[in-house]
Amino acid sequence: MAARYLKRSVELEPGFAPALGLLALAALKSGKPGLAVGLFEQALKIDPGNARLLNASLNAQLTLAIRLYRRRRYEESEALFVRLRAERPDSLVVHLHLAGIYREQAAG
Repeated sequence: MAARYLKRSVELEPGFAPALGLLALAALKSGKPGLAVGLFEQALKIDPGNARLLNASLNAQLTLAIRLYRRRRYEESEALFVRLRAERPDSLVVHLHLAGIYREQAAG
């Protein structure tokens, strides 16, 4: 229900980054991390200095990367994990998944 109102808000005011961010969070919570990543990217184009949007965007990217990894879509997930490693170099989750990808690529 809230997503419907957020969509309408974005239609009425497409340059309002907070509404895009909330819509992205709704997409993420409803199991659509790919959509969430795209919405966060739109919001960050409008408000590139917003640390909360950036953090939420990185979380959505991580969710998507893990989903792709579990589906054995290693090339796509690797690209996301490499990008995430640049933003979060100390993330154990990112490094463990990259190690898993490299192990699978070496075995395959």
